[in-house]
Amino acid sequence: MSASSFFPSSFRALAFALAIASTALGCSKTDAELPSPTTPGAYIAAKESATGRYRLYHLVETSPIPAELGGPRLHLVAYDETTKDPDDAKRVVKHGTLTPIHENVIVLARDFFQRDHRVVGFRPLKKDEPAKSATN
Repeated sequence: MSASSFFPSSFRALAFALAIASTALGCSKTDAELPSPTTPGAYIAAKESATGRYRLYHLVETSPIPAELGGPRLHLVAYDETTKDPDDAKRVVKHGTLTPIHENVIVLARDFFQRDHRVVGFRPLKKDEPAKSATN
């Protein structure tokens, strides 16, 4: 017996509508639409080894340093907020108010990205924020 003869057409239509609605109610940007973690404006959740929680960072600039030397150099704002997982970090970035604790964290990409990390949001930089990238 095939699935189409087992379930009535109204049930299949309802299941399809629910699948579409649940997709539409999800995050405004899918992971595929988020930028790379070296794109200025990216919000990054990086796992802290001491607590196992994810601290939030906002990338405001990159400075060109050759990859063989650990580059590029990342200029970040670190926030006080930590979350239990990257999905929770996405919700905090989207709906929360972030409290900066360090406004000028500078670290090599090689060192920063050794930790478990995810891009969890994006906000274009304001005119008064630095906006250099390694490709400029």
